Amino acid sequence: MNGCRKSIQILILIFFAKGLLLSIGCATANWPLTSTQKISVGEKAVAEAKANNAAIEAPDALKSAEEKLSQAKKEFAGGWHRDASRFAEEAAVDADYARAKATTEKDKKTVKELMENIDALRQEIDRQPK
Repeated sequence: MNGCRKSIQILILIFFAKGLLLSIGCATANWPLTSTQKISVGEKAVAEAKANNAAIEAPDALKSAEEKLSQAKKEFAGGWHRDASRFAEEAAVDADYARAKATTEKDKKTVKELMENIDALRQEIDRQPK
């Protein structure tokens, strides 16, 4: 009876170990897909930043995003999918920052022009006879 019980315990342990190995294998099998998606998101974010004139208004942030995206692609090609995902996420964040900064700078210029126009109109009104 003891031998049978010990055999059952060993079988349970073997099945548990196989299940654990299988789950680990499945979890890491998704990294290429995940990193590919994140690289795609990073590429889209960089393209949007460029479309919003980030190259002019936020060149440092855009350059950082492009460098990190390039690094993500290198890591992916080398099989380092976790690192590729991390660099792709950082590239997307930097690109979003560059886009937001470019938009802010553009808005600041618009506000400045509007304030100058308002001042010119006030001066014109003050020159009118009352």
